[in-house]
Amino acid sequence: MSTSAGSGNFCSLPFTNITNFVSMKFDGSNYLLWRDQFEGVLISTDLFGYVNGELVEPPRNITVNGVETINQEWVSWRNFRTQYLAIKNMLRAQLHGIKKGNQSVVVYLQNIKTITDSFAAIGAKVSNEDLMMFVMNGLSSDYDVFVISSQNRETPYTFGELKEKLLSHEQFLDERQHQHQNVYDEQNTIAMYARNNSNGSHLNGRN
Repeated sequence: MSTSAGSGNFCSLPFTNITNFVSMKFDGSNYLLWRDQFEGVLISTDLFGYVNGELVEPPRNITVNGVETINQEWVSWRNFRTQYLAIKNMLRAQLHGIKKGNQSVVVYLQNIKTITDSFAAIGAKVSNEDLMMFVMNGLSSDYDVFVISSQNRETPYTFGELKEKLLSHEQFLDERQHQHQNVYDEQNTIAMYARNNSNGSHLNGRN
């Protein structure tokens, strides 16, 4: 038997869809665990070189016994490549759409860190500049002053520095809200006391 493929190992592969051999399905939050399973299959079938860039894309067709046929090595590579790009696009969409909402700063930043770790795991690291942009874009209007002052800095914050600053600003917002609540409660108490006195005086006047 003769082939025109470089390694020729994949003419006898036991599968055409590598995902059939991965029990854990990717759901957007379990990338690292899913990758470990996937890499095990890739390494055992000599496909990993095409994923990490050590080997180039295999030819689509090969010649076997003088007959041109589809290269199963290329089919397996294409299936993985398709999933890889889908995951990369999903992670990017998650970063673009992430919002702090009612989450604490710690939880919000941890969610972003989880996504960026998944990016790093597939060899697509997020730059510090882009990371800062995603963090700032997801903050609520309560952080507008902080965002403006941060964007005017000549040297952008690192992720660690930004976390520290955001925690300080979160504490400031919590204290301000607490003070406003105390003032509101005090005003309500005074108003209620005044109404009670007024009602009492009115009743006494009638008597």
